[in-house]
Amino acid sequence: MSLVFDTVVPLFLVVLLGFGAGYVKWMSQEGVAALSGFVYYLAVPVMLFKILAGGVIPNVEDFTLLWAYYGVTLSLYALAIGLRCRLFGASLAEAALMGINGFYSNTVLLGIPLVLILFGDDGLVPLMLIISIHTVILVPLTTMLVEIGQATSKDAGRSPGEERGLAANVLQVGKSIVNGIVRNPIIMSLAAGSLYGLSGLSLPGPLVNFADLMGAATAPCALFALGASMAGFRIAGDLREVSCVIALKLLVHPLVMALVVLFVVDLEPLWATVAIFTAAMPAGVNAFVLASQKDLYLARSASIVALSTGFSVLSLSALVAFLL
Repeated sequence: MSLVFDTVVPLFLVVLLGFGAGYVKWMSQEGVAALSGFVYYLAVPVMLFKILAGGVIPNVEDFTLLWAYYGVTLSLYALAIGLRCRLFGASLAEAALMGINGFYSNTVLLGIPLVLILFGDDGLVPLMLIISIHTVILVPLTTMLVEIGQATSKDAGRSPGEERGLAANVLQVGKSIVNGIVRNPIIMSLAAGSLYGLSGLSLPGPLVNFADLMGAATAPCALFALGASMAGFRIAGDLREVSCVIALKLLVHPLVMALVVLFVVDLEPLWATVAIFTAAMPAGVNAFVLASQKDLYLARSASIVALSTGFSVLSLSALVAFLL
């Protein structure tokens, strides 16, 4: 229990501090976006580059991790969408947004600080591999399903122009996947750091100190930005469904992940543990951003993100006490 209080509680105190700053308007939502951008586009890539430039080169085990993590995540995502449509008569668009809320983890603003504190740089390598294609897979996939769901819910007699519009939307999703890979700062830092590590050269002292300075800023900035962003969320919508989705995110997702990475695939213990913790993270803010863009499932998404973040204090504490 001392490990729980020494690790998880301080993290959420910073989140609470950020929430207070956002609630009393000491920090605007534009400021939150800027701080989150600093973490994702600058601090994290610099820190990851330094780790890989030191000779930690991705190997075949990385693909085992990715197959395991996304095999579980996408299977549960598809199953949840299918059950939502079949049993409750929901549209594909709503079911897809429910799915991303249930299985899109907050890997950056909460996942990175927690893994960094619990496991250090060694834990960041598997986490960054998961993050590198997290948004690239789940956000475009959900976008495509929403587009298809909204199109098929209209009258069957669409004009040829409307059908071409649907095809253009699907094509645009494909382009967004390619652009997401090319422009993803995590993927770029993985590639650049690995190439530098293969060269056998050591990083100059000033660059090491610079990377350490950026890395030290990552955890507090990410946690503070997460808390401040929560200040703009309101609890609303169908709370019964909200509760079910939160249970999927905080209980079902990590439980199934644990069964697979511990008993089915061959992963070293640290990587398996990081996969479980990643699955146990609360719903990521990007799930709400996507709901906002589509103006659909908005109140429920806001509630899921906010409440799952609050309840994750308990679920992550229990996971730390059980696994570590």
